[in-house]
Amino acid sequence: MKLYYLPISTYSQKVALGLYELGLEFEPVVLSQPSAPENPGPFGKMPALRTDAGAVLYESTSILEHAGDLTTDGRRLVPRDDTEAREARHWDRLADLYLNNPCATLFFDARKPVEARDAEAVKRAERHIDAFYALAEVQLAGKSFVVGDAPSIADCAMMAGLALASRVRPFHQHPAIRGYFVRFAERPSFARVQAEALPMWKRMESAA
Repeated sequence: MKLYYLPISTYSQKVALGLYELGLEFEPVVLSQPSAPENPGPFGKMPALRTDAGAVLYESTSILEHAGDLTTDGRRLVPRDDTEAREARHWDRLADLYLNNPCATLFFDARKPVEARDAEAVKRAERHIDAFYALAEVQLAGKSFVVGDAPSIADCAMMAGLALASRVRPFHQHPAIRGYFVRFAERPSFARVQAEALPMWKRMESAA
């Protein structure tokens, strides 16, 4: 299968992290931008996954749910327990909507000329992130994973969002979040995702 993505993109990182956690091999196709002509997704978004059967999936959560069906060792990213599965999906959406997306707003707004920045959008994004931190601080207290005793889609979304948040809205004052991030960051899957993104971060920082 092929993953069409950009290593610095948080949603790309979310999917790559999940595939690495599952031990699934894929052919990486790095896109120059979401609208690149080789992107098989219909909406000009990334990542997109083309399966060995030729099907194309282009939403990060859908890709990770599908990936769990491809393993041969029983690993999956949606818990088998129904209650834990609902909770994992819930936190996946919370992390996408109220951590990942508003962090992207802060990141891209800061790169605009001062006269083009949107102060109201920034304030709204900061409120959403801070509200998410308050919820996550309770959820993550004393835990290695967001839900259950193994990585799930919730961790993939959470860690991708926190990696960007550490640059635009740090969480130092939240010890449970900070401890969770430090522990998960030691996993080979996360280290690999961040190593793939590092050259792009360096190019962006040197051009700023």
